[in-house]
Amino acid sequence: MAKSSCRQLLLAHVTLSPDQIGTHLGMSMAIIGLAGLTGTPICGALLERYGTYTQSAVFSGVVMLFGVVLVTVARFYLRTKLLEIV
Repeated sequence: MAKSSCRQLLLAHVTLSPDQIGTHLGMSMAIIGLAGLTGTPICGALLERYGTYTQSAVFSGVVMLFGVVLVTVARFYLRTKLLEIV
């Protein structure tokens, strides 16, 4: 609950220009929606096939680690781009 209620505050804090807050919020909600629509059936199929939650947990962990890698790469990319401007 706290994670979803803080999303708007964090996006407002991170966004460089106030007129982009809605765009960033919409993009984040679209990504979260796609994750919810695809992750649940995949985990359900894994559970049905193997009968345990182990494979679903591994799948979820791998997807989370992939997300962390993407965010880290994006952060370094944007940081070097901002340093070139300065």
